[in-house]
Amino acid sequence: MPTHRTAVPALHATLPLALATALACSQGGPAPITCDTTESCPPASRCLARACVADAAPLARISPLSVVQANDVVTLDGSRSSDPDAPEDAVVAYAWTVRAVDAPCDPPVVAGTTATTPVRFACPGRYEVSLVVADELSVQSAPASALVEVAPRSGAPLVTAGADVAVDHRCEGEPITCRPVTELGGAVALSATSAVAGASFHWTVEPPAGHALDAQRRAIFELGPDAASPTVRIETDGTAIAGDWVLRVEARDEAGVIGVAATRLSIGNAPPVVTAAIPVFNHAFDAASSRFSAHGAIGVLAEDPDGDPLEGRTVAGHHVGDGAATFQVEDLGDRAAFSIELPYTAPADALLLIGGEGLERAITFSVRDVNGAETSETWPVVIGNRPPEVAWAATVVSPQHVYDAAAGEYRASAKLSQWRDPDGDPMAQGDPTGDAVCPSYVLDASGMVVIQCTLASAVAAVAGNFVGAHDIQQRVRDPWESAAVASVAQIQIQNRAPVFTKNAFGLGAQCVETATCCRWEYGQCLVNELAVSSASGTVTDFVTDPDGDPVEWTVSQTGQTQVCLASQCALEVSFAADRTCSESTSRTYTMSATDGAASTPATFVVTRSCAW
Repeated sequence: MPTHRTAVPALHATLPLALATALACSQGGPAPITCDTTESCPPASRCLARACVADAAPLARISPLSVVQANDVVTLDGSRSSDPDAPEDAVVAYAWTVRAVDAPCDPPVVAGTTATTPVRFACPGRYEVSLVVADELSVQSAPASALVEVAPRSGAPLVTAGADVAVDHRCEGEPITCRPVTELGGAVALSATSAVAGASFHWTVEPPAGHALDAQRRAIFELGPDAASPTVRIETDGTAIAGDWVLRVEARDEAGVIGVAATRLSIGNAPPVVTAAIPVFNHAFDAASSRFSAHGAIGVLAEDPDGDPLEGRTVAGHHVGDGAATFQVEDLGDRAAFSIELPYTAPADALLLIGGEGLERAITFSVRDVNGAETSETWPVVIGNRPPEVAWAATVVSPQHVYDAAAGEYRASAKLSQWRDPDGDPMAQGDPTGDAVCPSYVLDASGMVVIQCTLASAVAAVAGNFVGAHDIQQRVRDPWESAAVASVAQIQIQNRAPVFTKNAFGLGAQCVETATCCRWEYGQCLVNELAVSSASGTVTDFVTDPDGDPVEWTVSQTGQTQVCLASQCALEVSFAADRTCSESTSRTYTMSATDGAASTPATFVVTRSCAW
């Protein structure tokens, strides 16, 4: 089996894998993206008539080769390749590869990236030549292929040259100089022989297309160009050196040209290497302007393995799905900086900064070396979030409570903890508190948790269902996530027992003296018996509750009871008509009042007196 060797010259280290979708203008299609320059359009598109238009792939074509004999130098021609976007676009790079189909020797290695490139097939057989071209936006064509039949040479070669050489290169020093990497320190040993005795030789250099010899690009024959086996030193002053250098030797005798042979020096090129430090960036929230912002930079190191000078450096930003946010990028040399600003008007706006569907932010960094090899890297800009954390927390608080008669509910509030958000984000209650009476809380401007405890009730003495211990979990969240650790506090809702505000009440009754004597002394009647009418009355404002709670009071002697608000409590008292020797009669009641959590006992005296 023959050895198959394929070497692809470096056109671009990274070429897009797919073209950007063309932006339709037809009814029902998406609105076209407007633009001022191509740089403002998505990748693989350009600005035409102030609209971004997707780039079409170029077409690669290989011109047919005429009859090829072994050892002939032939030219691969891709100049018929074209770009359907012309004249706005054009083919700018060519990548040639050759594969031996059934030839018994290695195929030629093509380092040239131009439309035409010289090659020499070392032995007869069939070779497959492939060409991929790229346009100005680095969009590649589909491969074009051609089968080359190489015939044996019809006669023995009259002139031969040394084997083709493939080497790397290195640029170094001050001022910078680029040379091939060889065992002779950048020089290449050449050799030529001729079957004709007495032949004279003359070497010439054909540099890669577009790299003409000049003051900055030199080919120096150290023994002179007329030696049969000279040493050639190729070097540049930091300019392009990679490609196919054809070192052609011509043999002559007195009758004229005997023949021509060539050694092809293929100087390879490695694309630039770009490395970057890509952290997760923090953000900040400014409550005064109600805006999220994020600022940072991706550290960038661009190096060339060959030491080539770098050029054509660009930094571009890409962002979609972020609403009214701005995204600006700037090349600061050793880093690519960015700035994000996002107005915040509703909780949903937070997803335009972090986590929104379809949200994309990226920085694309591109650079190429002087030999035309380009590297392009795209890095996502990831904005992180730091959840809230506890700054201060109480373990037990003991608030009083009140009863709101108008609303018909018991109420208590307390400050349980103070929270801070490292990013300054708006904060709110995250998880449930775990308590039905105290289910919700709010955070004030200082980040203080203010718990609200309520129990709806009709007028009933049920404070016992509200007061006492409540264990409250507080896990505060920002717009994206809850705190890692919850704070737990116990609320001991306090209660004050009802208070009796009266202990006596008087009733007036009509009294009439009778002829019956109650008390005699020395034959005289000192006190007559009285006929006393019945009397009744209503006692109010005799009980209150410091918390405003409904109370239930009971008279033990009569079993009389009532549930009421203190201002509405009414005790009915009465005396039946009777005959008595005393102008006043008292009756003592044993009473109690409770709000459902605490009780208060009392004695109450009602006195009936004669109203003359």
